[in-house]
Amino acid sequence: MQDIRFSENINLKIDTIGFLRLQRKGGFTFEHRKGKDKFSFIYIERGMVDYCFSSNKTIHVEKGNLIYIPKHIPYKTTYLVDNTIIRMIVFDANAATILPPSPCKLQSADASSVFESISSFNAYNSLYLASKAYELLYIIQNETKTFPKKYVKILSALNEISLNTMKTIKCRIMQKCVI
Repeated sequence: MQDIRFSENINLKIDTIGFLRLQRKGGFTFEHRKGKDKFSFIYIERGMVDYCFSSNKTIHVEKGNLIYIPKHIPYKTTYLVDNTIIRMIVFDANAATILPPSPCKLQSADASSVFESISSFNAYNSLYLASKAYELLYIIQNETKTFPKKYVKILSALNEISLNTMKTIKCRIMQKCVI
């Protein structure tokens, strides 16, 4: 049996959390001039939406995409298609320094499955939602990691190692060697 011990203080506690599912018509716009007072994970279940930020940066998202928006970031939302449906996890946390400082878009099957696992049965369970928020933060952390340029050639090997670090690998040692 293998004994692996690891401990790290992440200094991140989710204080409040909520879930919303909204359906809007194409052309509907809404502006958050001061930004929201909570962090947001927004998943596009159906349709297309543009998020325009005060830095004149626009992020276009469509079905299956996820966008993360930090709190207090002003933005304008424009729904581009009729019957666009979004799912949103909004939360407040005590340590904003750990969270990404700017909005980002993810096209991840893992992120999609997180939102698809939220149903009317568990959407009001704050502990369940918190677990999903932590899971999404983990996905963002992995997808936004940057590596020094000198490691680009071995990046696929590093990814393979990180995926298989905890797996038990059986191997057979060659018993006979012919030269």
